[in-house]
Amino acid sequence: MSQSEISPYPIQIINGFKVSFSSFKQTAPTEILAATEEVVKIFRVSDRRRAQTPAVAFLIHALTLALPKIKDVRFCQGGVREGFLFGKLLMETRLQDPLVTATLPYKTGSASQIGELIFRALPKPSTISALKEFTPPALFNSQFISAVANIMHTQSSATKETRSSAALHSTATGLLCYTHGLSHERRAALALVLYDSCAGDLPSQHESFLARLRLILSIEEAWWCRYIGRVTAFAGGIYPAGLIPPQGPRIDLEVRCVDTGLGKKGKLPGIELTIKIPQRGGGPGSGNGVTEGAFTDENFLAAGVRRIEKIGKRKHWLEREKGQERFGIKVGVKIVEGL
Repeated sequence: MSQSEISPYPIQIINGFKVSFSSFKQTAPTEILAATEEVVKIFRVSDRRRAQTPAVAFLIHALTLALPKIKDVRFCQGGVREGFLFGKLLMETRLQDPLVTATLPYKTGSASQIGELIFRALPKPSTISALKEFTPPALFNSQFISAVANIMHTQSSATKETRSSAALHSTATGLLCYTHGLSHERRAALALVLYDSCAGDLPSQHESFLARLRLILSIEEAWWCRYIGRVTAFAGGIYPAGLIPPQGPRIDLEVRCVDTGLGKKGKLPGIELTIKIPQRGGGPGSGNGVTEGAFTDENFLAAGVRRIEKIGKRKHWLEREKGQERFGIKVGVKIVEGL
């Protein structure tokens, strides 16, 4: 990890760290570094581990010759004892998603329904080639969104000064740092989604960590973290306690990919998010009136809409490195009455 292109690497947990096989088999720099006094300054490298470096390098060389072509190498944490105990668990338990399981203690009463609501804001894979670029990467599946919904309210009691930074560090040194079986991509993605869901300013000392966390993901994945985070923030504002009232839902979400119709001139492609709210004034679809008021207030809704649409504007698109081409998707949001 100390040799990663992302320096300093933002997650100090070896479990889930991934490198390309071409980088993995380059052992010479590590062997040279292990032979110097400088190695004692590397996090979690003991004298015993330094002495094992030549043997590990020999094993890696043997693997490159004996095994078929490998694309990536994923590091794991745990020994024979953990593996033996894991094997004794019921298959049903072993098949549980570790990210969902780790977030269950923070789950609110309506987290499952809120997760389904957020998931409906993600475009489904399209068979039309021109629209495929507007669908989220496979990383953002239903299990990932379930975990987001489970833990999205944990930072709500924090002060505005600490909320965004606490969320950003939640999977590296915060609430979920102890969770086993998570790839660094999932750790980074969840932290970035929670960070954007907090809608707070990030102190300058954490900006470098934010940039390095995004580098773990592809530029497309990093952009979708912003979109999901802002949709999550909107849902959190509608259900601040994480509970859908017995009278029924306050909103519903629907999304579609479009090849035109967005932008000031209505000619740009992208994704169109529809927010459905109860009918104002007691009309059809208004329920019993309990859902009216603050959650259908125009100013309240407009603030959430602006924040979601903002990431679709070109000047707010993400770039991998300074000077490189930016990535983003045009986002249009409309509000309709009638659930």
